[in-house]
Amino acid sequence: MASQHHGGGPRITELPNVLTANIDTCDALGIVRTLRQSDGQLFSGWGPYPSINDRQVLSTLDKLADKAAQLLKGNKERGENNMFVFTGCGTSGRIAWMCSRSLNRLLASLGEKECVHYLIAGGDKALIVGQELPEDDPPRGAEDLKLLTQNTDRVMLFGITCGLSAPYVAGQIDLAMKQSEWIPVLVGFNPVEMARDNKIEKWHKTCKQTFMELEQLSTTSDQAFILNPVVGPEPITGSSRMKGGSMTAILLEIVFTAALARAFALPLSQLITGAAPLLTTDKQEWIENETSTEYKLTAGQSQIATLVDIFAATYRAAYRPSDGLGQLVSVAGASLRHSDGGHLYYLGTQLLGLLGFVDSSEMVSTYGSSPHEVRGFVAGGWTTCSNKDGDLSSTGPLFQISTTDFEAGILPKLTQHDTVVWVENTGSKVIGEDKGLLSVLLEKVLASPAKCCQLVMSARSPPPCTHSDRFLCSVHVALPYYSVLNCEDLLAGFALKLILNAISTGANILKGRVFGNRMINLTVANDKLFYRSMLIIAELAGVGEEAAKIALLRGIYREDHVDKYSALPVSSHIKAASKANMVVPMGILLAARGCTVEEACRTLSEQPSLRVIIEQCKAPYRD
Repeated sequence: MASQHHGGGPRITELPNVLTANIDTCDALGIVRTLRQSDGQLFSGWGPYPSINDRQVLSTLDKLADKAAQLLKGNKERGENNMFVFTGCGTSGRIAWMCSRSLNRLLASLGEKECVHYLIAGGDKALIVGQELPEDDPPRGAEDLKLLTQNTDRVMLFGITCGLSAPYVAGQIDLAMKQSEWIPVLVGFNPVEMARDNKIEKWHKTCKQTFMELEQLSTTSDQAFILNPVVGPEPITGSSRMKGGSMTAILLEIVFTAALARAFALPLSQLITGAAPLLTTDKQEWIENETSTEYKLTAGQSQIATLVDIFAATYRAAYRPSDGLGQLVSVAGASLRHSDGGHLYYLGTQLLGLLGFVDSSEMVSTYGSSPHEVRGFVAGGWTTCSNKDGDLSSTGPLFQISTTDFEAGILPKLTQHDTVVWVENTGSKVIGEDKGLLSVLLEKVLASPAKCCQLVMSARSPPPCTHSDRFLCSVHVALPYYSVLNCEDLLAGFALKLILNAISTGANILKGRVFGNRMINLTVANDKLFYRSMLIIAELAGVGEEAAKIALLRGIYREDHVDKYSALPVSSHIKAASKANMVVPMGILLAARGCTVEEACRTLSEQPSLRVIIEQCKAPYRD
């Protein structure tokens, strides 16, 4: 997709979103409504840039579906060993894993070869705990990809980097462009000329140089693609786990749903059960009658556009019970705010359970929270994950993710300050743990002192909600469509991702970890976050970038004079930052007030509210 001139300035994905500028002043329901408005940009787009509903994006999705269908047919009809690889860092890597897992289950249900693989910077440990340093290592990314793709025929690589800023992915895209039988696809949400252009340690290129090469190749070859609809700034500035992660899932699932239909001569009505009655007559007839594997461009766009419409309807359904979601956010926020240290726990089965621990895994780097503050547990634990490295529960407590782990280690310690969210999908089968055992666990949870809430995902008609009168709040999400194929519902997963993002984001806003729509307690854990922290300090303290960098280094090293550290590589600063806390708020205080490190530490200890601290920074400093 050709990019447009943007006139310089920060990348769109790093800008503050004007829709959420005052989200920290909202009550819980207002937070939900504001997030609903921001998520609407997934489909409406932002400013003058192309959205998922523009012809050029639909056309790219159509071409990718055709390419994917060709590889799938090669596996089926000619016994080829063609592979699809989804790869990314952090949230992007977790979405890559979840989508590969779900799509392999769809392939297995059709009796076809499971050929969708994932890579995440730092390996499977990064599914639970961020492994940020590998994100900055392009050679490692390339090496991981080489090892995965040995003895393959053709490879279709989806390199996911929401801000076009991940060196790990840049190394993989660079490798893919050199392979004649490979199809590199860059997935991100900025125009390519906005890609990160900082020097990368251990490498000879920048992300921008690599991605611009791919863009040029895409203009002369039908084997290279840029897929970058612009969804606008994140509701919490720079938090790509939200719209960036959601749009990534939409794009991958649209491409492969269409590819399955084309490769195996399946009408969409078989892949999306119950959708046809809600569509217009012409689309319904197209879905019911279209079984040909030959597609003209206009027919393909109609198919792709139909899938976009289905995801848009699912977004609306997710936010429809806004009052109930507001109540849930309020309950979760009260737990995180409590002085005794309340917790938020998600419990669920299959994909819905996996989404719980993915949402929780992103709290530390996004909000600087304790890794134990928000946790997710899934029935069957690592067996349900279908991850490459298998059971990681012996790695440590944070990797003990099954509902039996919750019952053994968390349930006995629950207090009235904790919130437990029980997630049900009435269309899902429980695999990996006996349904009866889950019923027993539910009874125990309801008998605990914790504040228990329920989220029920279902088809259009309201289901009988189990024990709904015994939950503090019970929210029913009525989905307009059900995609099954004897597997879990991908659309329910998309809806739940939006909801869990809203719950955890809202709870952290209510705790005071956001100022305006800026997360200001982020962990300085990799190159990208180091520079993002500098920009936050510069903006909120009203100083230049060099002064912001000095303040950040003072916050990291807890020293007033940091000249001796200024020549060190960023990786050294990141290592030092791992041993410090409240680094960015400290940097803001130091930059705004010109005070000493000792004085800043005293202020932080006396006033824990980040919002109050930032407001104090705006006042003249008095000794």
